[in-house]
Amino acid sequence: MKKLLLLNLLLLVSVPAVLLAQEAGRKDSVILEMDARTEKALEKHKEYSKRNPLIPGFRVQAYAGSSRQQAMTIRNEIAEKFPDYAAYVVYKQPTFRVRVGDFRTRFEAQKLLNELKPLYSSSFIVPDDINPNPTLAPKPETGEPLEPKDP
Repeated sequence: MKKLLLLNLLLLVSVPAVLLAQEAGRKDSVILEMDARTEKALEKHKEYSKRNPLIPGFRVQAYAGSSRQQAMTIRNEIAEKFPDYAAYVVYKQPTFRVRVGDFRTRFEAQKLLNELKPLYSSSFIVPDDINPNPTLAPKPETGEPLEPKDP
């Protein structure tokens, strides 16, 4: 019985001492030690992200057809009526497509779809690779269609 009482007393004294010792050495920063392989993988990911800044997301497709001129006209109309959204002409043989916006979720794209539907009745939401920062998205001003990147 005395051993049990002594053991409980020892635990009662030592646990708060350990907790205080951990608290005393605490700082407001974290030191992260990484394996060399992890650092190398992180650097490769950073380089890849710089070369391929696109991420999966959604756009609204307002036109799909074989006429390049029609696609460019629609892109220009949309760019004029909706200047807050980037408009893209994408050519995937044999079809020209006009896609608008850079949305991370389908829900975000729905708002633009609701605005485009009365003007372009065949509009719908499509999954696409998007620019994560739409304010930095390249806007095609030369009239040249953008080629989709193959994965």
